[in-house]
Amino acid sequence: MNYLRALLGLVIIGILVVAPAASASSEQGTYVVRPGDTLARIAAAHGVSIQALMRANNITNPDYIRSGQVLVIPGTTTPNTATRPASVAPVPVPAPAGGTGFVVSVSRQRCYLFQAGTLTDVWPCSTARAGYYTRLGSFRVQTKLPRAYGSRWGFWMPYWLGIYYAGGSENGIHGLPYDAKTGYKDWANKIGTPISFGCIVLHDAAAKKLYDVAYIGMPVDIRY
Repeated sequence: MNYLRALLGLVIIGILVVAPAASASSEQGTYVVRPGDTLARIAAAHGVSIQALMRANNITNPDYIRSGQVLVIPGTTTPNTATRPASVAPVPVPAPAGGTGFVVSVSRQRCYLFQAGTLTDVWPCSTARAGYYTRLGSFRVQTKLPRAYGSRWGFWMPYWLGIYYAGGSENGIHGLPYDAKTGYKDWANKIGTPISFGCIVLHDAAAKKLYDVAYIGMPVDIRY
């Protein structure tokens, strides 16, 4: 069945939705969640860990926060002082096993291509928006198609590299999606912020370069 799916290109994934970046302002150690915020970006903006933020607010599911929710920011108790975004420490990106592979950093919204054990490219990329989840872990490319069709939403995703199944659909890496009827592309100016329902989205030039060097079984490491 998986083989037939790869041949036919019947790959179904989540729709992509624009989500703005988290705001970095807070007063008296609190932050009001805005539309499009994610817990990861709020934590990074205030220089705290996701775990500390979850403990301070009794959050059990890091993928669910709601607009208007007031979060306690641990360690930011100075009143009437805006908190500047903390710089995020560089994510270690050792070469994947096998020498050629791909590393995704969800917190930095950056992707790293290794070839023959050498880091050759660093690109902005987009992972899941608020309320959805890009799975963390070590995966391998399991399908490779010039383009994959999302029949539920009627768009094509170029340079498709499928990496894991999420329910009855496959999540993967691809370029900018475009409408199957009109060819219209969106989200080009949003790459580098969380916009998807789980996939990893790149600008087309980066997606094509990755696609050209990718192979079935190539390691893909998705980390925070």
